[in-house]
Amino acid sequence: MRTLRIVLWSNKQRAGCVQLSAPEEVTGTRGGSLTVSCQYDLEFKDNPKYWCRGSVYELCRIVVRTPKKHINNRTFIADDNRVGIFNVTMSPLRKEDENVYWCVISRSGRNVFQRVTLRVSDAGIHGSCGLMEGSGKGEGWVGVFIVMLCVYCF
Repeated sequence: MRTLRIVLWSNKQRAGCVQLSAPEEVTGTRGGSLTVSCQYDLEFKDNPKYWCRGSVYELCRIVVRTPKKHINNRTFIADDNRVGIFNVTMSPLRKEDENVYWCVISRSGRNVFQRVTLRVSDAGIHGSCGLMEGSGKGEGWVGVFIVMLCVYCF
């Protein structure tokens, strides 16, 4: 049974207002799917977004990019600019997918980016729903509720 795991993160803080937020670390199960949500300020709603791989941002390799829903090999990106979230889904996960990735908003000057470390577990995670299983780190139904409430930076 494949497990779809959706990782939602809401970490909007008002100390200078975070322009882009994402989970620092996510774990998926080998053979399953993993969706990472990158939340951004609505001022960037029309900017291109992308997901890149590599331990150093300036040297990372772009895996997928917007402006439209886009699939590249096993990775899918979709931007919901009405609420300020772009989602990246990787499936099926392989052990070699473990790496550092970056949620990125392209803009003039310096891009906005957030580091996400992806780990791939060999252990199967099986639940009755299979849609969301939390282990802290902003996952689970509480994370969905928080994301729904925290669309704007206050």
